[in-house]
Order: sequence, then C-alpha cells, then structure tokens
Amino acid sequence: MDIPYKQRNINAGHRTRMREKYMQGSIEAFLPHEALEMLLYWPIAYKDTNPIAHRLIENLGSFDKVMQGSIEDLCQVDGVGEQTAVFLQLVNEIGVRGMVEDNPDAFSIPNSKALLRFAQACVVDEVNSCTYAIFINNRFELIQTLRLEENAPLGVPFEFKELADLSLEIKASMVAVVMHRSAKLQRLSRHELEFISDMDDKLRALGIKLLNFYAICGSHHYSWTAYSSQAYISNEPAYAEFYAEELARLRGAIDE
Repeated sequence: MDIPYKQRNINAGHRTRMREKYMQGSIEAFLPHEALEMLLYWPIAYKDTNPIAHRLIENLGSFDKVMQGSIEDLCQVDGVGEQTAVFLQLVNEIGVRGMVEDNPDAFSIPNSKALLRFAQACVVDEVNSCTYAIFINNRFELIQTLRLEENAPLGVPFEFKELADLSLEIKASMVAVVMHRSAKLQRLSRHELEFISDMDDKLRALGIKLLNFYAICGSHHYSWTAYSSQAYISNEPAYAEFYAEELARLRGAIDE
C-alpha cells in the first residue's frame, strides 16, 4: 500500500546520518548552517531544512543573530512560519536561563541586545502581569534578579523603595526593570514614562544607572531607551559600546 505523501519523509536518511554524526562527536563538528539545519528538524518534520538554514543565516547575518532574532524577523524568511520562529526563540531563551542558573556570578551582559534577551528570559514563564528587576555590577555582570512585590500604589508598576533598598544592599551599579504584561502590549503610556523618568532621576541620585525599562508581552516589547534621545546615550561615553546598536538605530531613524 502506498504511504500518503504527508507521511513520507524523503530526507529521513540524511537526517539519520546527521543525528549519527552528532552522537559520534559533538555540535563542534557541525558548520553553523548544519547545526541550524539539524535544530530545524523538530519544528519542520517533512521539508529539507538545509536551504532554510542557509536563508536564515544569509538574511539575519549569522547563526547567533538567527537565535536572537525576533519572531517577526524570523518569519520574513521563506520557509519559516510562526511555529518555527517561536521554537527558535524558545530554545534561545531556555539556553540563556540555563546559563544564568548554572553560573550566575559569571554571567555577563555586555550590550543592550544581550540585556533584552535576558529580560525576555526572566518573564518567559510568566502568565500574569508582574515586574522584575535585574541588578548588574560595574563590569556588566549579573548580580541578582528579583520579582518585585505587587503592593505598589495604584497606577505605578512597583514600589520604588524596594528597588532602591536592594540596589544599595547588594552594591548594584546598574539596574534594568522588566514589566511583563498579560494583555495585548500597548506603547508605554505618558504616566508610565513619567514614572520611569522619575525613577531614573532617583536612581542617579543614589549613584545607580537605569540601563533600561522594558514592557514585554510574548515576543513583543517596548523599551524606555527607544523613547530617550540620541544625546542622552551619546553623552555618557562609558555606555557607548553597551548602547551601540540602539545608537545606530537612532541615527538611522534621524537620517531618514
């Protein structure tokens, strides 16, 4: 009896050989596109994933940028649907969380893209609205994360005193705040932006830098630095490298 087309896998032999290659060695034996090709076997059951892997790397620039890519960017690549994009993002976020839990003292957050990835990993398991604080030392290394209490005055995400007290207690040089929203994500409101600006001023008075404030819902996010001026970032040379990508984006928007 003929097997229905959808039940056939014409790439089964190749996939078996790739799996055996991995089991006999390690991921180090694979070129970047081969590692991505094999990873795509799970969300894509019946297609040849090799050309898809090549297109992903060509379009986004590198294996690392593919794994860090947003669902929207990944779905722009021919052959990649939402299921595959979500799978790749989930694998990346699980990896980030695993690295932090295994060795939190040595986990570095060297730039704004890495900070966003970690912020997303903080709230990936959350269902309801909540707020996290990420505390970082002056070497851009993670000190601690904290789920802030939800006993703040009406209309603000959390009680500032809790954030300030712990920042001083653990000698944090920098802080990022992550607000998870369970409902559809809207842009930061005027009231929220005023709250963030006030928090930034208060932290600066304590000698602490507010690196960013994120509002996150699923794969979507808004960030406070998106609303800050190019001059705000540029006037702090110590953070120029950290914010390099956002500076380039801001300059591009201004040039346009």
